[in-house]
Amino acid sequence: MRPPFRCSEWHIIVVVVVASLVLAALLSVLAAAAPPSNADTERAVVDAVNQARRQRGLEALSPDRELGDIARRYSCEMAKGKFFDHTAPNGETMRDRLKRGGKDYTSAGENIAYSEGRDPAKKAVAGWMKSPPHRENILSRDFTTTGVGVCRTGRATYVTQLFLRPR
Repeated sequence: MRPPFRCSEWHIIVVVVVASLVLAALLSVLAAAAPPSNADTERAVVDAVNQARRQRGLEALSPDRELGDIARRYSCEMAKGKFFDHTAPNGETMRDRLKRGGKDYTSAGENIAYSEGRDPAKKAVAGWMKSPPHRENILSRDFTTTGVGVCRTGRATYVTQLFLRPR
């Protein structure tokens, strides 16, 4: 008759090490699969737009928190209302939203984007740079500040970027 199996200390250590490695690998996969936060996506849009501007000898746009709040509210309005347009279904325009947000300006512009899947900031900026009117907003010398707002619903990400030259 064989004696019952007995774990030695080294067996326990091997099991703990292997379990730790498997857990670390699973956490790494889960972290890679998680979408970036809305705030991270907003920062990534501002960074990518400012990089495009600097590459062309233009000054970076200054982020404006209030402008970002206005943009975020509009992205969420599009997401909840399931529409994608510069004009809301109630007829409200960018100028109306800026006025309601208390923004006084000499020049203003707006870019919006919709995407599904990974890296919505990269997709938004790449799409805008391929579109002459959106590219013009990004590279305009008329604008000095920007605000970006992101809203997610399911797999969809809505991005609004406002451009301004305050009065």
